[in-house]
Amino acid sequence: MEKIELTVFTPHNCGNSPQIKLIKELNIYMAKLEFRFFYDYLTDNVQWNILGLRKLIGKDKVIEVMEEIQFDNVLELNLHSIISHGTAGAVNGVVTMENQKQYAYCSIYTFTSNSDDGKIKEMTTYFYEVND
Repeated sequence: MEKIELTVFTPHNCGNSPQIKLIKELNIYMAKLEFRFFYDYLTDNVQWNILGLRKLIGKDKVIEVMEEIQFDNVLELNLHSIISHGTAGAVNGVVTMENQKQYAYCSIYTFTSNSDDGKIKEMTTYFYEVND
């Protein structure tokens, strides 16, 4: 699959905390299908609950499943909002795929701490196809 240029839109106030910066970067790397970026930011026993699909436990399993899933190229990533407070963070946005399908999503993150070196210990993701 040929990689294409990704267009990214982010909120104007994006980047006021270490967690907001990390959440923004993680979502951009995911849209680019560059999942190995996640590895250093996950705890060994991270849990990822993809609602309606599956629950993954463990850093290696999360990365393995990310790499196995065959996504179309993402043309556009529109991050509507990114918030964080303490050890919690969230993002919601819309991705537009190469096949022109759009998916709205929200991911909620729980970090081990609110410091620069806090890692993600839990993620919950909701997503659905947007119909015109």
